[in-house]
Amino acid sequence: LNENMARNKYNTPVSSSILSGRWLIRIRTRHPKYSYEGIDIYELEKICRECGVVLAYAYLGDVGVSITGDKKAQRFEDGYTDLLFAEIERIGFNAVTYMPSRNTEEQLREIMELCDTHRLFQISGEDINSPRQSFLCHAMKADMFSHLSDAAYALIGHEKEATKDLDRAMFSPAVCREMPNLRERCAYYKKKALESCS
Repeated sequence: LNENMARNKYNTPVSSSILSGRWLIRIRTRHPKYSYEGIDIYELEKICRECGVVLAYAYLGDVGVSITGDKKAQRFEDGYTDLLFAEIERIGFNAVTYMPSRNTEEQLREIMELCDTHRLFQISGEDINSPRQSFLCHAMKADMFSHLSDAAYALIGHEKEATKDLDRAMFSPAVCREMPNLRERCAYYKKKALESCS
């Protein structure tokens, strides 16, 4: 990592804080009270805010009939999503991740609507859990998920800007005051990512 990168009070380079998740290992090393797996959510929110990390809730959604064919029927959070989203907004989460290939269209439309209502950034949470899974997510081709591609670019722009200056992180107080509209902020950071590629 470039030693000139912005650093936060935990002495963690911003880029590793944002994308790789190594920041938690660094925090655990420096702070013995965080050596257990379940860090207090309010402490985590505070650390993420100070480090310029986009704190995201990973939506699983109830599984009735598995879309991918590899999940058994299970209940997760669909029975209380209104309460859940009010709580994650209150705690200070910035975003929600979800998997277009895992959930039904009905589930995903509800989650996207709740994200809009609670002003939460939406991120594709697609992952690979099995060697049988394709690296291509065909569900992402649907028009209803086009904003997730924009979000991926916005995260790159966020990392670029936050690495230079934490006050330029996508969810920093200064940026939120300057650009309160989340869609406009997403477009701004997407543009920053594309500028860095040209």
